[in-house]
Formats: sequence, structure tokens, C-alpha cells
Amino acid sequence: MTETSINNKEIASVFFYSLSSGTEDYLDFYTDDSTIWTAGDNAIGGTRTKKEIVEFAQGILAAFPDGKT
Repeated sequence: MTETSINNKEIASVFFYSLSSGTEDYLDFYTDDSTIWTAGDNAIGGTRTKKEIVEFAQGILAAFPDGKT
């Protein structure tokens, strides 16, 4: 595995750990002008700005106060 691949794998691992931790730490991976796309034709699928993600995530994080493992 190349050094770039190893670094990318580490970044992805830290991101998904942060995403499932029950905190908003994962938002640090986005810039204020990021556009986030989530797959699916459902309540969480679609394209959002970071600001929209912050608002949307508050409800999800409240549902899993101890994170999701």
C-alpha cells in the first residue's frame, strides 16, 4: 500500500469514528463551503451544505447521545 493510501485510510477511519461517536467532531472534516452528498432516496439522502448538515445532525445526534457502535 502506498503512503498516500495509508494516509487516506487513516483519515477515513478517523472520520467514521468521529461520525459514530455521538459528537459533532466529524464536522471538522468539512469546510464552511463544503457540499455533502448522502446516498439514498429517503429522509437522510440528498445534498446539503455544512450549515444544513449541522442543523440536520443535531436531531440525529440527540437520538444517539452515547454514539453508535
